[in-house]
Amino acid sequence: MPAPLQSSPLDRDTLARTVYGEARSEPWAGQVAVAWVVRNRAESTTTWWGRGIRGCCVAPYQFEAWAKDNPNRSLMNGATEEMPAFRVARAAAEAVLEGAIQDLSLGADHYYSTSMPSPPSWASAYVATQAIGRHKFFRSLPGSMPRV
Repeated sequence: MPAPLQSSPLDRDTLARTVYGEARSEPWAGQVAVAWVVRNRAESTTTWWGRGIRGCCVAPYQFEAWAKDNPNRSLMNGATEEMPAFRVARAAAEAVLEGAIQDLSLGADHYYSTSMPSPPSWASAYVATQAIGRHKFFRSLPGSMPRV
């Protein structure tokens, strides 16, 4: 199993909300894979996505659920432990941060929803790793992301 990743309570809460906002209607494996995308980004030497768990989640243009104009954002921020779907998202986030579950994204640092009318332009430049539920997961190639 992977090693636990050091994280603060705020990191943990932000990751749980990100999983909830991005993947609450996905199966368990899909929610775990989304959490792994965040972890993979946080552990990367590329800082394009932000730094650390929270930074990677809330960086502009990274996760749609955090976009200021996304109506889903208030639903995500208002999620409570009394909501079964949020408890599942939190459990997925905790499992990934604790190293209690393997990387179901297979090293991905990107994904997109197949509900989009067409794949995003970046998808053709990256390596597809996995499809789970309505998400397709991808790994960027070495040197394909700018360093900040």
